[in-house]
Amino acid sequence: MYRACTISRVDEAIIKTIASCSLKRSKHYVSISQASLLSLLSKFYKINISRRTLNYHLYFLTKTQIIKRIRRISRNPDGTLKSQPTLYILLPKALKFLKGLIKFARKFMRMFKMHPSYIEEDQNFYRTQQKQGRPSPQRSAPSAPPPKNTGSSDSPLSEEPPWTPIPEHCKRRLKELGLL
Repeated sequence: MYRACTISRVDEAIIKTIASCSLKRSKHYVSISQASLLSLLSKFYKINISRRTLNYHLYFLTKTQIIKRIRRISRNPDGTLKSQPTLYILLPKALKFLKGLIKFARKFMRMFKMHPSYIEEDQNFYRTQQKQGRPSPQRSAPSAPPPKNTGSSDSPLSEEPPWTPIPEHCKRRLKELGLL
């Protein structure tokens, strides 16, 4: 079966789960059972998949050299084989992928980082909006869609625009970040 070499949402969640488990134990590897991995995926990522689907994704991550799996089997004192949880090791591709996610998250958080001056300006903006008769975004109820223009004699320029203009303090911040 052919699968494109893109990381799916499930693959990403598996990589993050393995990384967080290995960081928790301060190791470069993690020994976790598939049942535990499934429960963590369900709990933190709301991904409910079967064990077979998990194995399919783990096989893909192994073949694309994102993770390495080491199967462990030991012997009991009576000579029978005992299966132990597999070792999962994140390879450089996975570390590069996680590093890219961290960089993206930092840029994203920097973009929305609020300074006290912006908060004060933001509060002043909403106060002026309320004085003009516009509801604040926190308390506004869902409204019906605006009525369609029926061709009345009113000029379209006298109507309010269908969008909310960007406040000046937000425009300044977007210009600082190079997004405007």
